[in-house]
Amino acid sequence: MTATDNSGNTATCTTTVTVEDTTAPTFTCPANVTVAANANCMGSVPNLVVLVNNESDNCTANPAVTQSIAAGTLINSDVLVTITVTDGAGNSATCDVLVKVIDTTPPSAVCQDITLQLDLTGSVFISADDVDGGTPTTAV
Repeated sequence: MTATDNSGNTATCTTTVTVEDTTAPTFTCPANVTVAANANCMGSVPNLVVLVNNESDNCTANPAVTQSIAAGTLINSDVLVTITVTDGAGNSATCDVLVKVIDTTPPSAVCQDITLQLDLTGSVFISADDVDGGTPTTAV
């Protein structure tokens, strides 16, 4: 830097100008996701990174996109997965995506035939156990 007064005298010095990126990247958060439970009532967290849209930053061409729970992780209940977009200066923006596990497998039933005699009033009483031929039970 050079300074000059009205008499033509000059002085110089060196200065450092530091430019810092403090602007977080922007992006469109994916919508909440529903996954089907497997036979063990577990769902798999999808790769949500590929669903992030319009990620951009003022200084970084391709900001990094990550998710808090790895794709493929098995879950047995609904979870919030945090999506983070980070630029080269370490600025980040986040959002949460709900991953909901739903049971889409119909139950199985094993029935058995029975023969019963009517009572004197023409009635017969049966219970579920009378016609259940060994239906499997599971606790969720």
